[in-house]
Amino acid sequence: FSLLISYYGLVFDLQSLGRDIFLLQALFGAVDFLGRATTALLLSFLGRRTIQAGSQAMAGLAILANMLVPQDLQTLRVVFAVLGKGCFGISLTCLTIYKAELFPTPVRLVVLFFLPETQGLPLPDTIQDLESQKSTAAQGNRQEAVTVESTSL
Repeated sequence: FSLLISYYGLVFDLQSLGRDIFLLQALFGAVDFLGRATTALLLSFLGRRTIQAGSQAMAGLAILANMLVPQDLQTLRVVFAVLGKGCFGISLTCLTIYKAELFPTPVRLVVLFFLPETQGLPLPDTIQDLESQKSTAAQGNRQEAVTVESTSL
């Protein structure tokens, strides 16, 4: 909640950053695209906690620094605002990626009952790998059914 309030507060305050709102919107869009595109790469090297904490801290520092800069230094204010917007974009992307793990939905809990067991199986790289896993799982179910039928006699 606080992340989104800060994000939208920064975006809605464009008119105080300069005269050309359209150029600022283009800058915000470019830095947001760049930040969101590099998040997956950053996550693979640094991990979720480091990226989430670092991007939120940098965004907060950029907003605080922007408040301390006088109104007549518009270029510096725009630099801090764009930096904060990029950090918010990284943080929101990181949160979106891991949100499914943090907050399971009731639908996901219901679907889990119908999914096949994958414990101990390697992740498939190709469609052929997936199909071969399906066929071996089906053979395993048939063997279990035979075993259950033979033990029930």
